[in-house]
Amino acid sequence: LGTALQKIAKDYNDNPKNSQAKFIYIRLCLKQKNLDKAKELIDSATREEKEKDYQDLLSALNLALKAQESPELALLQEKYKEHPDDMEILKQLAAALKEAGKRQQALDLLFEAFKKDTGNAQVKQLIIDILNTMQGDPLQSKYRRNLYTLMY
Repeated sequence: LGTALQKIAKDYNDNPKNSQAKFIYIRLCLKQKNLDKAKELIDSATREEKEKDYQDLLSALNLALKAQESPELALLQEKYKEHPDDMEILKQLAAALKEAGKRQQALDLLFEAFKKDTGNAQVKQLIIDILNTMQGDPLQSKYRRNLYTLMY
């Protein structure tokens, strides 16, 4: 899926007027839970594009955005605010954020903890696991560089 996302992103960037490539790109972003990029692409739709698959994609985006704000995620965020040094809560919150498509937030939390204790193998492994799921996402290389910088 990551390779397909990279190829369609390149095709779309080479020819932004290609509606078919744009809609495939949006669908792949939705599958990868890259909702910010999907929203950006949907918001840039022209009037002609809105006559095609636009409504279906907009509905899929709205459902995915609602799914991001689950009560379980809110509960974990509250627990983490109350106990910011509890590594178990941190790991649960990071995993929940990743599943909700909020990989950047998850990585930011994990990096904050990893900076405090670069010897924490569990946090490091969770960072690596999330990075491995981000194929085709430009943030992957940024966070991977940050990880290597902290490790060495």
